[in-house]
Amino acid sequence: MSEWISVKERLPDKKGEYLVAVNRTSNGKPRGQTVNTAWYGYRHDGGFHEAITHWMPLPDPPAQTHTSR
Repeated sequence: MSEWISVKERLPDKKGEYLVAVNRTSNGKPRGQTVNTAWYGYRHDGGFHEAITHWMPLPDPPAQTHTSR
């Protein structure tokens, strides 16, 4: 899997969905960090907002396995 990239370092090169680390707040107080997905490049703000600190490409989906019934 890729390494986390700081949004201060650079933003994604192309439009798409990315794995993101988000600083959570409540009433202006820090409440920890979560991992989520976000779209980049489809909105005026690029889909990323100030709470996002890091991003990385989504991993490949798992290989499909066939099971017999």
